[in-house]
Amino acid sequence: MDNVLIVGAGFSAALVYSYCRSNKIDVICPSVVRLDSSSEVRDIKNLKINKLFGHRANSLSTLGVTSQPNVKLHNRTIIGGNSTVWGGFFDAELDFDASSALERIGAKLVRLSYDNTGSTSNRDSICQLQDFNGNIYTSAKLFAGVRVGNFYCNKIMPENNRVRVELVSMLNGKKYYSEYDKIFVCCGVFNAISIIHNSFNVDFFELTDFGHELRLGFKSNNLSNYSDTVIRYGIPRAINHFLGVQKKFALDTFNFPICIDQIFSKFKSKLEIEIQDNIANLRANANGFGDSIHYNNLKINGCSINQFLESISPNVVFFGMASLNQKNPGPISNDIHSQINEYFNKN
Repeated sequence: MDNVLIVGAGFSAALVYSYCRSNKIDVICPSVVRLDSSSEVRDIKNLKINKLFGHRANSLSTLGVTSQPNVKLHNRTIIGGNSTVWGGFFDAELDFDASSALERIGAKLVRLSYDNTGSTSNRDSICQLQDFNGNIYTSAKLFAGVRVGNFYCNKIMPENNRVRVELVSMLNGKKYYSEYDKIFVCCGVFNAISIIHNSFNVDFFELTDFGHELRLGFKSNNLSNYSDTVIRYGIPRAINHFLGVQKKFALDTFNFPICIDQIFSKFKSKLEIEIQDNIANLRANANGFGDSIHYNNLKINGCSINQFLESISPNVVFFGMASLNQKNPGPISNDIHSQINEYFNKN
C-alpha cells in the first residue's frame, strides 16, 4: 500500500482524498501560524483575499510578488482553501457521474434557482455545490475529521522510486524531511509556482484566464440574450457572496428586481511570471487578469505542470487550477473534478 502525501486541504485535496486507494495518507496545510521574522515562509499581504464574514486566511509563501494594478492573484493557505469563500458553482455537463464522488466528500449538486441558491444562469447545467445542510460546500468540514499536519510544503525532491519532501513547521519555522511513495500537490496556483521554483530552479511561468466582468441589471432582462456564460445573482445573494456568507438566508430569495450578472467571456488573457531574487514579477497582456479567480493552465517551458514533471518523476502529480486547461469560461470546479476522476480511473 502506497504511503501518500496530499499537499493542501481545499476542494481538490478533498476529491483526491476520496479517490485515493490507500490507508496511509498524510494531509498537510498551514493552520495555526506562529512564525517570526527570520522564517523564509512569510505572509504575503498583496495576495490575501478575505471577506468580512468569511474565514480569515493567511497568504503564506516563500516568494514575494510585485504589485500590479491590472493583475489580481490570490493565495489562501487555510484548511478549506478557496472553498471557504467561493460561490460553489459547478458545471454538471460531464462525461461521468460526479454525484457519488461528491457525496463522499459531503457535497451535493443543487440546480440554480432564486429559491434554492439565490442565483440562476443561462446554462442549465450549472449547479451549486452544497453540503447536506443546504449551505455552500466547503472542504473544511471534511478535513475537520482528518488529522491535518500544520506544515508548509517548501520543496519536493524525487529520489529513485520515492519522493523526499522538505516541510516547514508553522509553529517554530523548523524544517523537517519525510519520504513518500506518492505526492499529490493540491495547493493554490501561487504556491504551486513556489514549490516548482524551489524544487527545480524554474524562474519563468505562464498562466491564462478567461475574461470576466460584473454588470448591474434587472431580473426581467432575458438571460438568453447573452452568448457568454452568465451567473445571475439576486441582490441579497450577491451581497452575501461579497461578504463571504455561505449560509442560506430567507432574504436570498427576496424578489428584488435588480440583479448582478457575473459574465465569463471566451476572451483569454495571458500572464507571464518571472522570478528574480525570490520575487515574482508579473506581466499581463490585458487589464483585469485574475478577476475571475479561475486563472489556470500553468506553463513551464511551454509544457503543462504535469507534463514537465513526467520526465522527473511519475510519483508527483499536481491537481487544481494550476494543472488544468479550463475548457469553457465559467465555473472551474468541474474541470478540477474531471481531471482527478480521469487520473484515478487510469491509475
